[in-house]
Amino acid sequence: MQLICLSCNQPGFHTVNFKSGLNFIIGERTNPTVKDPKDSYNGVGKSLIVELIHFCLGSTKNKVFAEKLNGYEFTLKFKIGLSEHIIIRGCNDDQTPVLDNKKYNKLTDFTKELEKLVFPTLPNVSGLSFRSLISRFIRRHKKNYTSYNGFVTNEQPYNQLLNNSYLLGLEISIAEMKMKIKESSAVLTSAKKSLHSDKLLLEYFKGIKDIKFQIAELKEKKTVLEKRLNDFKVAENYTEIQVKANELSTLKKKLINDKYFVEHNLEKARMSSDKNITLSVNDIQKMYLEAKQVMPEVVIREALEVEEFHKNLVINRNNTLARQILKYETELNALNSEINTTTIELDRLMKYLKDHGALEEYIALSNSYSKTLEQLSKFNDYNKLIDDYEVELSKKKKENEDNKIAIKKYLGETTHQQDRLMLKFKSFSKQFYENKTSGLSINGNYKNNKVAWDIHADIEGDSSDGINEVLIFCYDMTVFTVGNHSIKFLFHDSRLFSNMDPRQVFTAIRLAHELTKDNSVQYISSWNEDMLISIKDMVSQQDFDNLMTLVQKNTMLTLQDDKDENKLLGVKLDIPYDK
Repeated sequence: MQLICLSCNQPGFHTVNFKSGLNFIIGERTNPTVKDPKDSYNGVGKSLIVELIHFCLGSTKNKVFAEKLNGYEFTLKFKIGLSEHIIIRGCNDDQTPVLDNKKYNKLTDFTKELEKLVFPTLPNVSGLSFRSLISRFIRRHKKNYTSYNGFVTNEQPYNQLLNNSYLLGLEISIAEMKMKIKESSAVLTSAKKSLHSDKLLLEYFKGIKDIKFQIAELKEKKTVLEKRLNDFKVAENYTEIQVKANELSTLKKKLINDKYFVEHNLEKARMSSDKNITLSVNDIQKMYLEAKQVMPEVVIREALEVEEFHKNLVINRNNTLARQILKYETELNALNSEINTTTIELDRLMKYLKDHGALEEYIALSNSYSKTLEQLSKFNDYNKLIDDYEVELSKKKKENEDNKIAIKKYLGETTHQQDRLMLKFKSFSKQFYENKTSGLSINGNYKNNKVAWDIHADIEGDSSDGINEVLIFCYDMTVFTVGNHSIKFLFHDSRLFSNMDPRQVFTAIRLAHELTKDNSVQYISSWNEDMLISIKDMVSQQDFDNLMTLVQKNTMLTLQDDKDENKLLGVKLDIPYDK
C-alpha cells in the first residue's frame, strides 16, 4: 500500500501529492531566523495531514471535524500493487466513508474491507485489525511519539505485543494462548471472590467447616419433613369453619352495636316518663293573687277548660311512652338473646379452630420443607463449585506451565529470526550512535499477566538528548523493513524530529533516502524549516548542500505562516483535533 494524494472539495485546500521514494512536507515561517516565542510552525497544517489520512482510513467519528469542517469532503487515493483505490469521507454528522464508489454505513464494515485489501492474510485474532496495524506506519497523536512501542493511545500491553509481534514476523498463536489462559484464570479469580464474599460459604471454602457434614444434616432433615408432610391430613371443613367464624364475629359486632342504640333510646324514654308535667287553675289563681289582681270569671272558666285539656294530653303522652318503653325492652331482650346465642356458637368454632390449627401447621411445615430444599440445593452447588474450582485451578496451573514451556521452546527455536531483528535494528541505530550499546531483543515474560514475551528496544544513553526520538525512528524503520506486511509507506510527523540533535536529523534523512532509492517504498515526513537550517553548522558545506538539494527535489508541499491561504486548509480555522 502506497499513498497517492490527499485532496478536498474546498478550493482553498492544498492538495498533498505523494510519490514513491522520499516525500517532504515543509512548514516555513516568514522569518525563520528571528527567535520570536509568539512565532511558531504550529498551525500551518503539517500534523493535520496525519489526522486527515487517519480520518480517511477509518478512524472513529471526529466531533471537531463535524463542528469546524462541516461541508468539507476529503479524498485519499492509494494503491496496492498496480491497483488504485479511492476513499471519500465527509465531515458531516454521520461521516460515512465511501470506498471505490461503495458507501459503508457502518465504520466497522469499512475498516474490515480495508483490512481485506491491505492485510489479506491477517489471521482472525481478536486485537488484530486494520486500524491497530496501520497506526504502526503513521503515528497519529503527539503522545504516540513518546515511546517506541506507543503507536496507539491507551493500547493495552497484550494488544501492543500482539500487533508488534505480527509485524515483526513472530508467532502470535503462542502469545494468544497465554492471553486466553490469563482471561480464563481471571474468571476463576472472580468466582473465588464471590465465594469469599459469602460469609457462610467462606468457612467451608477455607476448610474451617466440612460442607459434606452440612449436606448430610440437610438430607436427613429433608427426609423427616417429607414423611411428616405425607402423613399430615388437613381438616376438610377447616376453611368453611373459618369463614363461618368470621361471619359470626362480624354479626356479633353488629348486634352489640344495635343493642347500644336500643339501650340509649330506652333510657331516654324512661327519663321522659318520670317527668311530672301539670298545670292547675289554682296555680293560675295564685299567680294573680301575687300580682294583686282578681281573676275574672271568664278567665277562670277558660282555665278550667285548659286544665282539662292538659290532663288529657299528659295521659296520652304517658301512654305513648309506656308503649315505646315496652317496645325497646322487647327489642333489647331479643338482642341479648341473639348475642348470647351468637357468642356461644362463635366460642365453639374458635375453640375448634384453636384446637386443630391444621392449615397453619401444614403451611409452616411446607415452608420449612421448601427452605430445607433450597439450602440443600445451595450447599450442593457450593460443594460442586469448590470441587470445580480446585479442578480448574489445577488445569490452569498446568496450562500455565505448558505455556511457559511453549514460550521457552519457541524462543529457543527462533534465535535466527531474533538475530535478524537484532541486526536490522542495529543497522539503523549504529548509524546514529556507533559507540552506544543498542539492540532489539525478545525476552520471555513468565509473570502472571497476558504478555508472552517482551519486545525490548533500547539505545543506551540519556533520553534528554534526543535518544528516545532516535529509538522511535530506528524501531519504526525495523518494523517497516522486516516485511511481514504489504505496507509500502512510513509517515513521520515533525514531532519526531523536534528534539533530535541536528546531526541525528541529518542521519535520519540519509537513512530514509537510502531506504527509498529504488522507489519501491515511500518515506513521508513533515519538517519545520528551522530543523533543516540547524543542520548547516553540524555537517560539511557539501553535505548540507546535497541535503538541501535532496529536500528541494522531494518536497511535495510547502505550507507557510505568512497568510491563511498558504496554510493547509487555505482559511483560518482553529481545529483542536489532537486533544
